Amino acid sequence: MKKDILELIKKTGSIRHFKKTRISDRLVDTILEAGVWGPSIFGIQPWHFVVVKNPLLIKKIASIVDRNSHKTIGGVRKLLQMCSAVIKNCKLLIAVCVNGSAKKTASRYGVLYKKKAAIAELLASGAAIQNMFLTLTSLGLGGVWLDAPTIFPYEINNILDEKDNIVSLLAIGYPNQSVRRSIRNYNTLVKFI
Repeated sequence: MKKDILELIKKTGSIRHFKKTRISDRLVDTILEAGVWGPSIFGIQPWHFVVVKNPLLIKKIASIVDRNSHKTIGGVRKLLQMCSAVIKNCKLLIAVCVNGSAKKTASRYGVLYKKKAAIAELLASGAAIQNMFLTLTSLGLGGVWLDAPTIFPYEINNILDEKDNIVSLLAIGYPNQSVRRSIRNYNTLVKFI
């Protein structure tokens, strides 16, 4: 493996504070192209992306998350309030959606495989997201992968005019902070047999 990709992986981390700088359409296209090239079950790409660049719509989504945070307690409330602040501050929001196509295809092979295919759809969307995040870092951008806001899907789906399952929101912008990564202890995370 080239050392370049490993260094890029190590530099990629969650960014929650962004500059006010607009992201060009060319960079947005590059990010989305990277996501589309993610691997997937049966090669059917069970995901699609809803791209939100309109600042008023981004703030409206942040308000939905904040309003719903008040319906929760403790740590979940704090997490959702943090998510709301991050979304409000980002310059680009990408909703990652899965359409259930792998699950539908697999259902003809029985219930067990249908359940596995549903998990595989989520894993495939994660691979697409990772591709986008590595690309963000290579372009000098940053972002954070938010799944907590998706516990209240109906209002977000409605505002985005989206019928499929939103599995994650990606808040993206030019970083106004450094990536803080902890040292990963390879030996405690890997088991050889």
